[in-house]
Amino acid sequence: MYSACSHGTLALYNCAVLKSHIVRVLANVVSQDADHGPDALSVSANGHFLAFVGPSKYIVTLMDARSLDELLRVDVSILDLESTALDAAERVQFAPSSLGHLLVTTSSQKILVLDVKSGRLIRAVSQVHKQSCSSLALSPDSCYLLTAGDRVIKVWDYSMRFDVSSQVFIGHSELVRQVGFTPDQRQVISVGDAIFLWDFFGVSTKGPSKEELCHRSRIHSSILETSSSPGVEASPEEVRDLTPGA
Repeated sequence: MYSACSHGTLALYNCAVLKSHIVRVLANVVSQDADHGPDALSVSANGHFLAFVGPSKYIVTLMDARSLDELLRVDVSILDLESTALDAAERVQFAPSSLGHLLVTTSSQKILVLDVKSGRLIRAVSQVHKQSCSSLALSPDSCYLLTAGDRVIKVWDYSMRFDVSSQVFIGHSELVRQVGFTPDQRQVISVGDAIFLWDFFGVSTKGPSKEELCHRSRIHSSILETSSSPGVEASPEEVRDLTPGA
């Protein structure tokens, strides 16, 4: 377990024992200007890396998650050579390990996609929200990016291939603190002045679940039995159940 405070201290705890104890504490490594909310720290899905904003608001640091040894520092203020103002990092979020991406939101309403191993800028998405992005999350299949800002929630195609840039969800009257996908990736959860559950119109790359396969198998068997009976035909509704995605 990890924690960071407004004084710039980062702590690593061992939770494998009954009474958790501190393994290591580092002072003045986390930015004291950062917003210490749910996205102040991010741990990679494989548990190998820890990312945070610090020691200054312009720097994103990657560490070994088990030892807190520093691996990499990225200065986000110099990544956009055309900008006339210094860009500051605000929040960090790891993509699933298979991608090797680290997402960083900035003070200029951008999302930077960085390579975890080299710190290289892969791409930048501009004008994500009119104001600061308060939270972000990536879908389990890495197809969709979820962001919150301006009391508005947006779902983006993560590969940015489609003409329609995002789906927009409006309903919060105050700042949205946290957003996330449900495990089945069919809905979106947002937390702010209230907790909202939204229907998400996206296409999942996951195949049918084990329960769905068993259900289709039972339908298929029953149709075969019915079709084998003399003078009995399967109904159109039963046939449609066998079509892909039914």
